[in-house]
Amino acid sequence: MNKKGQIFSIDFIISMIVVIFMIGLVFYIANLNSFSQNEKINKDLFYSRTESSLILLVNSPKYGCYIGDKLLPFSINSSKLTTSIQSTDLSKHLGLSDYDFKIVYAKSDQNIIVGTAGYDLSSSKSKIILDLNVVLCDGVILNSIDSYSNLKYTQIYLGVIDK
Repeated sequence: MNKKGQIFSIDFIISMIVVIFMIGLVFYIANLNSFSQNEKINKDLFYSRTESSLILLVNSPKYGCYIGDKLLPFSINSSKLTTSIQSTDLSKHLGLSDYDFKIVYAKSDQNIIVGTAGYDLSSSKSKIILDLNVVLCDGVILNSIDSYSNLKYTQIYLGVIDK
């Protein structure tokens, strides 16, 4: 008796198509999940870098205000900041060499912009803007704590965009 078998049946072809589709779907979902996790990690890194740069800026001996020879924490010397904002020295000091950034300081009680320097942030989709209340001085080294009249309470914004 001669038995002939069928190598390819329509059931086998359909089941292989379904199996290949399911394997492709699993790989697609795994890749999508991996991409969203990488994006979240990059956003968290971007935020923490911006936050640490702002803290470094307002506590920097190079850009801060002094009372005698003591650095006033959370302070900005506006004359030093505006002269060096476009330099690579400030971006290296803040650890933002790979980013463009803008610094805005405003009177917190009146919402009036006192000074601004840096790049335009409106064109970028990936940006982070942080604000912090600081003391602003105009380059005068204060001799004593009694010369607080030269200090202004202000709010500083640091906006960072990816190049």
